Amino acid sequence: MSDLDVSGTRSPFERENLGRALADPSGYDLLIFYRIDRLPRSMLDLAKIMAGPS
Repeated sequence: MSDLDVSGTRSPFERENLGRALADPSGYDLLIFYRIDRLPRSMLDLAKIMAGPS
């Protein structure tokens, strides 16, 4: 899965592929990110990701 050419101003939850994976992580055992600083747009986004789906 990749979200190439997606603006860095978009929340991770608004990205097409990553948003789907974050909304329903049951289909994945593990998500690997090449660089963790590319995952969240802000510390708030990182906190939401770490908290899991609501």
